[in-house]
Amino acid sequence: MTRIPQGVEATAAAARPLAAAHSIWEIMLHATSWTRELTRRLGGALPAEPLAEDWPDVGAATPERWAAAAGARQASGARRWLTPTRTSRRPRAWTVGW
Repeated sequence: MTRIPQGVEATAAAARPLAAAHSIWEIMLHATSWTRELTRRLGGALPAEPLAEDWPDVGAATPERWAAAAGARQASGARRWLTPTRTSRRPRAWTVGW
């Protein structure tokens, strides 16, 4: 998830219409945690569980907390290390880099 869902309100993001499925908000927090963990590993740290838990708790579904979660996802740097590039022989390749 590299794009923040536009037009999704906090209550909708926290909703779980299917009991066995994660909410949009939970998935975004999970992706943020693992992006930070991967960034840590690429910086030379040993593999570990994410510092902010694997599936962090959403907590109260307020517009302010949803905006903060979206901002944290944006700041986690997913686009910094995973960027599509063009190579001479392949139409599309993924590279790791800053």
